[in-house]
Amino acid sequence: MRIRIPALAVLASLAACGPRDLPKEEITGVLFPDKGVFAGYDFGDSWDDIKAKHPDFFEVRDDDHKQLRRDVGDNAGSNGYYLGFQLDGAGKVKSMSASISGKKQNSVTVRALLDDVISHYDKTIGKGSCRRTGKDDNSSNCSWDAPGKPKVRVMYLEMRDLQSGKITISVSPPGSDAGE
Repeated sequence: MRIRIPALAVLASLAACGPRDLPKEEITGVLFPDKGVFAGYDFGDSWDDIKAKHPDFFEVRDDDHKQLRRDVGDNAGSNGYYLGFQLDGAGKVKSMSASISGKKQNSVTVRALLDDVISHYDKTIGKGSCRRTGKDDNSSNCSWDAPGKPKVRVMYLEMRDLQSGKITISVSPPGSDAGE
């Protein structure tokens, strides 16, 4: 009996070393709430207001990059997600983006989120256009551009690694050239 307890402790500690699971429902809720153009925010919102009133699970990055970050591993760039804000000279949002990255088991979540993202924009903007960009993988680009609606670009990168995936979403005002 004594030998089994240490073995269970070692197994539990090894399992804890891998990345935590990406919170799929949380991400979907953050990206597509019932308010705002994207992630609950609108063009023209103040960066100072966003920093002051963001959900508690986000960490603010306020240097050259204006981001709300949610890490589920060592870095949101490998396991996690963030919202990015491009600002005008007055500190107001002129475009927004999101990046969702997952390695190992989280790559499956990222791929499932891609389907959710495409479905959301097909319903809210109209049928988008998607094309495969990778020769040796399933990387792809999608876009939505309808009069009077935000312009949206979505890029999915598999990076020739079935255990790695990344989605980048760019949202800009109707008729803008941002995200091109």
